[in-house]
Amino acid sequence: MGGSSAKQAFLRFSVAGVPANALVQSARLRLYVTNDSTSGGIVSRVSNTSWPETITWNTRPAIDGAQIATLGAAAAKATMEIDLG
Repeated sequence: MGGSSAKQAFLRFSVAGVPANALVQSARLRLYVTNDSTSGGIVSRVSNTSWPETITWNTRPAIDGAQIATLGAAAAKATMEIDLG
């Protein structure tokens, strides 16, 4: 049986420093590519934001939110930018 090189990463950002009445006009995530890939992956929202700082495969939250982006081929040493809305 062949293994998969697919990975999952969960990122959560504190917005505690943003004033409650502030209007955030944009948010972007930049990822640096270390190895060529035919697929850069999928970026999705997760509705459950109460997961702990350390998670495992068995304790990860469900990916149940809207899909934000599908990234195409990724070239090594490139930067991919995702508009988080």
